[in-house]
Amino acid sequence: MSLEDAAKNSTLERKDAVTLFLIWNVLLLPWLFIAPLLGMLFDAPPTFSIYVGVWSVWTYPLSVGIVWMFRKKHPLITLFPCINLVAFLIASYVP
Repeated sequence: MSLEDAAKNSTLERKDAVTLFLIWNVLLLPWLFIAPLLGMLFDAPPTFSIYVGVWSVWTYPLSVGIVWMFRKKHPLITLFPCINLVAFLIASYVP
């Protein structure tokens, strides 16, 4: 791999990171309406899946903020909010 190929891959990686960061920011819009309603989940008996689901939704803006701070130095960090998504999906399948 030559130096030119490395520079092209780095540029493509940055473009992908910018696109993914834009998607995470767009997903913050529905979060503004959904997150306050999640407190109603505790009307039912609290279970592990409810706690994990609420935790993953309420901490989503924090993970997007961390991505915003470090995205210039480490473009791969734009995958960080996937942790919240995976935790939410796992919690929805655990009884």
